[in-house]
Amino acid sequence: MEKRVNASTPLVSICCQTFNHRNFIEEAVNSFLMQKTDFTYEILLRDDASTDGTQEIVKEFADQYPDIINPLIYSENQFKKGVKPFSDNVKRAKGKYIAMCEGDDYWTDPNKLQSQIDSMEKHDVGFSFHAAEIYKYNQNEFQIDKSSFFYGEDIKILSNAEIIDNKGQTIKTPLPSFVFKKELIDQLKSKHPEFYLNNMQHSFILLWAAYCDKILYIPKYMAVYRQAHTESWSYKMKSDFTFKKDYNLKIINSYNAFNKMTQSEFSFFIEKNINNRIFSVLKNIYIPIKDRIDFFKETNEYSSNKNKVLWFFIFKRKNVHQFVNWLFKSYQQLLTK
Repeated sequence: MEKRVNASTPLVSICCQTFNHRNFIEEAVNSFLMQKTDFTYEILLRDDASTDGTQEIVKEFADQYPDIINPLIYSENQFKKGVKPFSDNVKRAKGKYIAMCEGDDYWTDPNKLQSQIDSMEKHDVGFSFHAAEIYKYNQNEFQIDKSSFFYGEDIKILSNAEIIDNKGQTIKTPLPSFVFKKELIDQLKSKHPEFYLNNMQHSFILLWAAYCDKILYIPKYMAVYRQAHTESWSYKMKSDFTFKKDYNLKIINSYNAFNKMTQSEFSFFIEKNINNRIFSVLKNIYIPIKDRIDFFKETNEYSSNKNKVLWFFIFKRKNVHQFVNWLFKSYQQLLTK
């Protein structure tokens, strides 16, 4: 197969958002360029004012492959101004399909795009994802974790119930595996412009696809998802407790907005998800008590009675909270003996 360039209407638009990914972006872009397809594709690289040399690498690739790579390089960070990287990048897309991969992840199979598009058209679906390896950056090791990104040996269309786990969260789906019809994003932007501009997280792309269309799971490992480097979301969630609190508050508000615009299609799941997020923040003893008090006030309307009781009688009281934590850890240690 041979990719054709200079096409005014590529079938696939690869959206790659990057920020301070100097150590990773070259591997990501090369994994896009190695794709063997019988259709055209474009690579939309968007850099949000990186300061580590990422921009220079993006420019070099764009100069070398001007017919395929379309760069968007900012001198001022747009995320700090409230601009969402993916929403800003995807508006440039010309393709029927959108393929996603952040600048710190990469693809491993040169036939990924071809096989994924073929499978989507064969099964007539609007969204697909596949299995992926996890690379733990802080441990310098690859991991195939079948509890995270693997959902059986067979290709299959997932029901709404199958994309939601028993904790009320969407199943873990690796972002570099996402391919979906651009019309899904266009519909969301047209019908719910405010939500589109302010709440575009990959879990909402998945839920919106489930609401409007069908989701296909492909049991092939065709990408690597990096975890725990200093610019990654997973690292910030584990190391920056203020970030974790603010992120959860934002997601809670987003889920409430999503619930309203989908006529409560996923209300049971959303209520469960919200209360799990509230619980995870209120119980986190490393988040300053003042921040947790503010968080409780802002989420009180959505909080379950269970969370309210735990807050007033345990989490709000430092000495009680520390004692309960000690009891819980002691119990866990006993179980492991």
